[in-house]
Amino acid sequence: MKIMEGNKIRLRSRVRTIVRGTEMIFGLKNSFNSLKCWDSSTIKLLQTWREGGTIQEFFSQIRVLGGENEHSYHQFLNTLISEGFFEKLDIKHNLAMQDYARWAKTVDFFSEFETDEISRFDYMERLRNSKVLVVGLGGMGSWVLYQLLCLGIGNIYIIDGDRIEITNLNRSILYTPTDVGRWKKDCAIEVAQKFAPTTKVEGHVGYLTSAESLTPYLDGVDLVIGCADQPLWLVQQWIGEACMQKQIPFITGTGGKVGPLCIPGKTACIMCHLAGLIEKNPDLEKSIEIQRELPTGHSGGIVSSGSMAASFIAGEAFRYISGAMKPTTLNSMWGMQPNLTSQIIPVKKHSACKVCEINQLVKSES
Repeated sequence: MKIMEGNKIRLRSRVRTIVRGTEMIFGLKNSFNSLKCWDSSTIKLLQTWREGGTIQEFFSQIRVLGGENEHSYHQFLNTLISEGFFEKLDIKHNLAMQDYARWAKTVDFFSEFETDEISRFDYMERLRNSKVLVVGLGGMGSWVLYQLLCLGIGNIYIIDGDRIEITNLNRSILYTPTDVGRWKKDCAIEVAQKFAPTTKVEGHVGYLTSAESLTPYLDGVDLVIGCADQPLWLVQQWIGEACMQKQIPFITGTGGKVGPLCIPGKTACIMCHLAGLIEKNPDLEKSIEIQRELPTGHSGGIVSSGSMAASFIAGEAFRYISGAMKPTTLNSMWGMQPNLTSQIIPVKKHSACKVCEINQLVKSES
């Protein structure tokens, strides 16, 4: 960011300072600068740089405290400023003061990624102005919603057709024993209103039964997150079909896998992954159809599995919507093993994908 004389500035919160013997190292991203020697005066200067001031004020303090190291301090400060280690304090933004106070640490996080074109506040405003739809509020979806609230997503729509059962309480963060028997959607909205009152959360009681059953809720949505896993593979297909028709990015998570994050027409989707599996094993498609007819059991579930997958999903939403970082699951899936280790699984667009086929129809119609 260009810094002019008179601008109030401060050392970015994300700048790390590490002391190694006589050397003090300053690190930001993959950039490092170091003072070859430091003393008590250096600590006083650093405190001022952290709190903020003008360049002129910093130089005046260096003249008072620098002693025989005055020239080195001048050079070092100029280097830090020129290499982006400082941020402006007088940036105009549209965040409400209540929101800025709540998400100040998130704004500080974005400081590392700001440029002359995009400020740390711009990134935060993208989150606050966004709308995310979450399908399913169980052991994974409840954690996804909670983290979206923490991240500052400004508008959230939730869909779930279940009532809370006591067995949900071992892995869901939103519900308590007194909620048993109530609609998950209603409890989730109540929790959200108390936890993040300036975030708008709405919902619908119901299940997905087709792509068309999701379509009415997609207006203005920036990202759809699928956390439901039944009916097997169909729910992912329905989400994909509806989102592809409306050209809305989507990501799903089931069991120990998350993704891919699909950007319609640009990246692979979850059904590309299935098409690839069927290509390798043609009997799989029939097996899935039979599996849907079988009485379902339950593999059991613990909170660590669902919450870890939810964290990854929320992180992908954060990366995509803010634009500060590239999502990890573009053309890839994140997979977690029973021992809680994880891996990234490449996924290629597949010519036999029924969902991506819709994108071609949408383009031809437009």
